[in-house]
Amino acid sequence: MNRIRLAGTSLLVTLTTVAALTGCTTQAATPVESAPAGDNRPTATATQVADAGLSTSTSEAPATQKPAADGTSEFGKAYTWEDGLSVTVSAPKAYTPSSSAFGPVAGQKAVSFQITIVNGTSAPFDPVMASITAQSGNTEASQIFDSAKAMEGSPSTKILAGRETTYKVAFSVADASDIVVEFSPDFTHESVLFAS
Repeated sequence: MNRIRLAGTSLLVTLTTVAALTGCTTQAATPVESAPAGDNRPTATATQVADAGLSTSTSEAPATQKPAADGTSEFGKAYTWEDGLSVTVSAPKAYTPSSSAFGPVAGQKAVSFQITIVNGTSAPFDPVMASITAQSGNTEASQIFDSAKAMEGSPSTKILAGRETTYKVAFSVADASDIVVEFSPDFTHESVLFAS
């Protein structure tokens, strides 16, 4: 009788383990048609949009992403990795460094970019390892660190799943009309190149 109970218990444990393992499969990534947004992004009011000098027209097509295997994107368009992590690098804007800035090169133009990271993964993402470099006119660009204007590199606070963060970076470039930016989230994601 004890042997029958022991066999029945063993069978129940085996079936429970199989059921638990079957439910742990991962789903394949599904491409999206527009740049995702984290749930902490505030909704822009018409007044805020107008104050920023932007158009209130909704006829503009949404930014599309490049396939994750491509490794390239355009300024202002999102790039999404297979696990759901996404980054957008804005088009460059003219930038005037403060007198205490580190990194400006004499005779070169300074430009800034806004970086938006959206954590579409299922776990917190640590942006502290994120790095960004730039090339301009076949010359490596010098990153500008300017604490007086909040240009201090990548953020330190982890991004919860489903949320996003934005920050700005600046570079001293040889040719403001010819810039390529390389963004690397961390050691586990391939880097992506952004250009016009």
